[in-house]
Amino acid sequence: MEIEKNKSTDSLYLDTLKYQEKDGQTWLNFFIKNFRVTVLIVIGIIVWGIISLFSLPQESMPEVKIPYGFVTVTIPGASPEDMEEMVVKKIENKIQNLSGVKTITSTASNSFAVTTVEFNADQDIKDAISRLREAAASAKSELPQDASDPNVREVSFTSTPVWTLVITGPYDSFTLRKYAEMVQEELKKLPGSSEVTLSGGDKPEIQIAYDPAKLEYYGVSIDQINSSIKANNFALPLGTIKLSNYEYTIKANGKLANVQDLRDLPITTSSGQTVKLSYVADVIEMAQDRKVINTFSLNGADPQNAITINVIKKTGSSILDLKDNGQKIIDKMGQDTFPKELKIETIMDQSQIIRKNINQLAHDGITTVLLVFTVIFLFVGLKEAFVAGLAVPLVFCVSFGVMYLTGITLNFLSLFSLILSLGLLVDDAIVVVQATKQYLATGKFTPEEAVLLVFRDYKILLTTTTLTTIWAFIPLLLASGIIGSFVKSIPITVSITLAASYFIAIIINHPMAIILERFRLTRGYIKSFLTVLFGTTLISLILTIKGSINAFFGIPLILIFGLISFSLLKYYRDSLKATLIKNEELILEESADPKKIKAKIHHHYLAETAEKSFTGRLIGGIIKMDKILPAYGNFLKGLLTNKKKTVITIVITIALFFGALSLPMLGFLKSEFLPQADNENMYINIEGPPGLTTTKTKEVADKVAQILLKEKSIKSFSLVVGAAGVNVSDKMSGGGASTETNRSQFAINLVPLKERTEESYVIAQELRKKISNITGAKIEVAELKGGPPTGSDISGTISGDDMLVLEQQANKYKAILSQIDGVINPKTSITLSPGEFSVKLNYDQMNLHGVTTAQVSSLLKTALSSTEITKILQNNDEITVRANFEDGSLDNIDKIKALKISNARGQMFSLSDIAEISLESSLTSISRIDGKRIISLSASVEKPHIAADIQAEFQKRIEKEPLPKGYEIKFGGLQETNAESIYSILKAMIIAMILIIGTLVLQFNSFTKAIMILTAIPFAVTGVFYGFTIMGFTLSFPALIGIVALFGVVVKNAVILVDKINLNLKVGIPFIDAIVDAAKSRLEAIFLTSTATVIGMIPITLTDETWAGMGAALIFGLSTSTLLTLIVLPILFKILNKKSHEKEERFRQLKKIAENLEASVL
Repeated sequence: MEIEKNKSTDSLYLDTLKYQEKDGQTWLNFFIKNFRVTVLIVIGIIVWGIISLFSLPQESMPEVKIPYGFVTVTIPGASPEDMEEMVVKKIENKIQNLSGVKTITSTASNSFAVTTVEFNADQDIKDAISRLREAAASAKSELPQDASDPNVREVSFTSTPVWTLVITGPYDSFTLRKYAEMVQEELKKLPGSSEVTLSGGDKPEIQIAYDPAKLEYYGVSIDQINSSIKANNFALPLGTIKLSNYEYTIKANGKLANVQDLRDLPITTSSGQTVKLSYVADVIEMAQDRKVINTFSLNGADPQNAITINVIKKTGSSILDLKDNGQKIIDKMGQDTFPKELKIETIMDQSQIIRKNINQLAHDGITTVLLVFTVIFLFVGLKEAFVAGLAVPLVFCVSFGVMYLTGITLNFLSLFSLILSLGLLVDDAIVVVQATKQYLATGKFTPEEAVLLVFRDYKILLTTTTLTTIWAFIPLLLASGIIGSFVKSIPITVSITLAASYFIAIIINHPMAIILERFRLTRGYIKSFLTVLFGTTLISLILTIKGSINAFFGIPLILIFGLISFSLLKYYRDSLKATLIKNEELILEESADPKKIKAKIHHHYLAETAEKSFTGRLIGGIIKMDKILPAYGNFLKGLLTNKKKTVITIVITIALFFGALSLPMLGFLKSEFLPQADNENMYINIEGPPGLTTTKTKEVADKVAQILLKEKSIKSFSLVVGAAGVNVSDKMSGGGASTETNRSQFAINLVPLKERTEESYVIAQELRKKISNITGAKIEVAELKGGPPTGSDISGTISGDDMLVLEQQANKYKAILSQIDGVINPKTSITLSPGEFSVKLNYDQMNLHGVTTAQVSSLLKTALSSTEITKILQNNDEITVRANFEDGSLDNIDKIKALKISNARGQMFSLSDIAEISLESSLTSISRIDGKRIISLSASVEKPHIAADIQAEFQKRIEKEPLPKGYEIKFGGLQETNAESIYSILKAMIIAMILIIGTLVLQFNSFTKAIMILTAIPFAVTGVFYGFTIMGFTLSFPALIGIVALFGVVVKNAVILVDKINLNLKVGIPFIDAIVDAAKSRLEAIFLTSTATVIGMIPITLTDETWAGMGAALIFGLSTSTLLTLIVLPILFKILNKKSHEKEERFRQLKKIAENLEASVL
């Protein structure tokens, strides 16, 4: 009676369950009978996973293949208008006919034109670049003769530096540069290094500064002198000569060796006399005309001159290996080569970010494993927790192996995906061990029989639930563009993990469950344990004696291990040995007689049910749901049998759902693309008036530096004056290679977040206030964003034909945008110009005087900038010789007009005799998109404001200020990316829905049941919207990914419940009882899998603000859906299936009556 009383009655189905011989005729039986094969598989998976893990390249973010290509062309001296007409339009005409082109963007500036081509996401980038190269080459014949060949290159997301160093010390800029070049050469040799660039310092050069008055006095032209210098700097092979049976080469060496050689160089004047070069020019060795200045400050110290070294990695190489090997080189050079006063500091190191992410995510992973293990242990039992927990390392090992084979790197998103899947991957294991426990608790089956029956009953269910979850993630691969490339590791990694968990649950968890149920402690286990313990003690002793382990830790460790070993050995000899011998006899008996193992297991579960033994509760689960099940069953039965309660429940559920949908519409639930997160790096960009000198620009930057030096949150900062620097809002730019004397940029490193009281975006807000009073330049504080390159928060382009009209409208819209609260750094692409000198050649006069265009061009280039004449080798260093005019000698336009030029006959003429020179206004650049001139407008958004709200407000305001006819504004940047991402997510949702419905129809052979199961999805969305609104989360792109993931996760619970109802109905359990019994028997499995998933999401939700929305969506959605699934789904099943079930039941009864009548007649 005791057995009958305590017999599991949670499920009426189990009472009718019987094991038949055919149940053992399955492929799983092979792994059950040959458990050593299972052990080998486990060992193989672990070895494969570990090897793959250490072979995976590691990086901070996924490598993104950007579907962009650049075409660049240069024409020295050409204006932006000329570059547009002569180059850009010709290039665009050739490119626009290419297939797969999405957008063509061009910029024409002084002497330079660049055309950016964006291809459709479905294009093969290598093929697209190849076709772009062919199209650009075909335009060469239509370009001016002095135009360079079109240069085509691919845009790479990995072409930005991964490691930035600064070199400082009490040395002049020449010496610092030489030290930096030594480091550069060594770092270039690293296998993972793609490019190593230097910025700052000085290179020596020889300048020849002509005096216009002396040139005129002696009657010599700069062309004549430059040609003479080139002619006197040569090394010419003349042939060979044979002497005394040896052949020698003959070389005429006329190389100039130093500055004095140049000064003494003879120049022939117009009168035929010879003078030295020094008579008409100052020849001096000096630093190159420095356009870029670098300084660096560490821990609040005054900024020092510095050289910046940027290291760019090769695609697919490991950042960690690159940094570690590079650091070894620098450390060795610091010891062996460099003086102690030379300092080399790292100011940006992506390997640190990777290590930080890996450590954080590893911590989250361990926390998640412990939490999930604890949940299973508390509710199911120690053995079951061990079996389910075993799935985690094995699944991860499989995932690492497949990631290595498929080329997925170990980065933040792939690690994030693994942690994301932690809560999901144990679901299958939980279902298997929980069901096995229920079957064994009946006392009717051996472990082998129970496992085979669970496999029979659950194989289709597990397959369906795994597929529905995978179907929710796989469509994310269809996300287009940069976003799709960026997030593709999420669906791949999660799908691999879920598929691996399915096979491990079946092939490994089943046999492991049998081993644990049959497990008894034997002498062999104790001896093996003692051997390991003694070995560990001995190794610890040896390592402590050798000094490999600190004695402070080593001695206590040896004492502890020794004490445990001694105590266990004594206990073994005194009493344990006899017990172990008895256990070995029982193992033999249980193997020979199935009744004995059944009795053992049944006795074990009776002890659990009785809850009298603490050990029994510890092993069998501390928290029991036995008291909850009857209450839940009675509550559910009351709902199902009371029509009024049923209607009220359905109405409340529908009201909650539509109430949730109204939250975004009413503005309670905000949306944005990527939430802002703390970042230890930020930038300050300074832009002065066009033409501002490097010295004047630095004066403004120095005022900003004084503010930064007082900030305790700033660890270090580097300053680059004379360059645009890194384009923070667009990572595709790859940093500023251009030299612009009116621009400068601070790269700021903050101290770690744990060492400061404010987040980076708060510090940025405070800095904006402090620098707002600095005049003389536009200054903006730019923050780095997580995720893929997306452009500015607010971005638009105004297109039309007239640049003056475009400029007026852009400035008007910029003023409107700047008035909106939350907008920071509003700007347009308009760059003012101080004007340009226009030189209109009179070709009739040129022909009359015998002067060529090349002569005029050479004269003006030397006069207005400088001309490289030749190079000389001095002390094994190649030094450039450059010609220009003395400072102040050409300080007005009249002096330029008076410049002398000579013809082939030696006659001298003024430049004004053959050309008209005037100062005119000019554009610095002309931008175009798809053949139309444009001016861009952009701004950033300050936290806590939302970019989408600000753009909506901006569009509302500019409706009152319409553009003239023929002009239009288009918005892009972050909001365009957001719109594309939402479209991709909606597309993924539809595809996921179709795949899930198809799978459900295949399993249940019913559209009604498939649609009914899908009601779990609106339940989940309801929870997400209410949870996000209450907790202040925004509906971001990661949150949308979380909602898509919910499709499969919440459907899994519904499938488990409906599948059990069907099983109950098949064995003849009454309709209402079948529903209630199924809900009760599946309550624990649904609760455990949902709790494990929710708990598994908590650490990653707290890890990163940018991606927290994904975990939060799963937490809120799954929690709400689980609750509503257990209450509302049974009601829906009753409503939608009652009539069909009654028909089936009547048909079954009629068939049974007919069979009885037939039998009675016979």
